[in-house]
Amino acid sequence: LLLVAHVVQVQQQTQLARTYDIARERLADLEAQREDLNNAIDDLQNQLKWGEKMIASINSARNAAE
Repeated sequence: LLLVAHVVQVQQQTQLARTYDIARERLADLEAQREDLNNAIDDLQNQLKWGEKMIASINSARNAAE
């Protein structure tokens, strides 16, 4: 009976360790995705700022010509 209890405990410990490893891998994946998203957001924000400047420049030139 003690041997069976010990085997069950070892199996549970092994399963918990594997679950923990999987969770750590998932966390690393999510953090990498977050970094990719942050970079994509930064790029899009910069493109929008450039677009705003271009629109303002075009509007200024149009207003000056009128």
